Amino acid sequence: MWKLLGKAMGALGGRHYPKVLFTVIAMMAAAVALTCTNAELALTAKGKLQPVQRGTVFAGESGVIIDVPVEHGQTVESGSVLLQMRNTDLDVEITSLLGKRTTTHEQIVSVQRALLDNPRLDAEQQNRLSGELLQFKEVAANIERQLALMRQKEQRLVVRAAHAGQVVTWHVRDNLLHRPVQKGQALMAIVDPDGDWELEIYVPERKAGHLLEAQRASDQNLLVEFMLSSHPGLPLTGRVIEVDQTAVTREGFGNTIRIRVAVDKEQIPELRNDASVNARIQCGQKSLGYVWFHDLIDSVWGQLVYWF
Repeated sequence: MWKLLGKAMGALGGRHYPKVLFTVIAMMAAAVALTCTNAELALTAKGKLQPVQRGTVFAGESGVIIDVPVEHGQTVESGSVLLQMRNTDLDVEITSLLGKRTTTHEQIVSVQRALLDNPRLDAEQQNRLSGELLQFKEVAANIERQLALMRQKEQRLVVRAAHAGQVVTWHVRDNLLHRPVQKGQALMAIVDPDGDWELEIYVPERKAGHLLEAQRASDQNLLVEFMLSSHPGLPLTGRVIEVDQTAVTREGFGNTIRIRVAVDKEQIPELRNDASVNARIQCGQKSLGYVWFHDLIDSVWGQLVYWF
């Protein structure tokens, strides 16, 4: 190395020797500093602020929504009606079963009257009428079972709140009224703003290894520093409480790992559902050079592993 340096300085001329020596020493000092000095590796991520208690309301049956008595921001109690649907096919089926039940009941009454009003019937006639009566009663019981199932479906056309909370879906009435929906389709979201709050942040999958390694190495939950987009000058903190083990493609975030972060809602100036946040997850001490250039290093290392 000294021979190469000497040749380089010779090529540049002796008069440049101090400058070259100073440059080399500065580069070596920088390399040592970047390698031997440690700093905190922080992974940046974006996400949102949400109440812990939140839920999505789904359609219990298929139908057309005919009434939405709630609106965005409205507080509802457990069991409150959120919307009502109508299923024409179900109405027709119930009407048909009611007609069959009436007819069967009339047949049962007719056979019972024939047995009671004709005491001189011979054994064969009595057996025949008794058999018909038993058959009609079985038909009636089957109709009642079908009606019970249809009534359950009819009750599910009225969607009620599973728990108390606040409706947070925008323009819920305009978006849902007179709209046909399928069973299991998401309709609206309800949250409990008076309970605990948390962050839901999304770390790119390519950075998840640092997060999982730091989590295994730490004896406590990882520290998260974050700021609300609406309050960019106010630093806040929280702790990681859950890390998903599977990456999911999310609109606006790409292929990411979801992380739940517990926060103290008393320190947050504005509790607003789905408020955007920018977060930094503290992942332990690494060399300063790696902290500054870990994206580039990981990318280059990935390419080397791929080719070799």
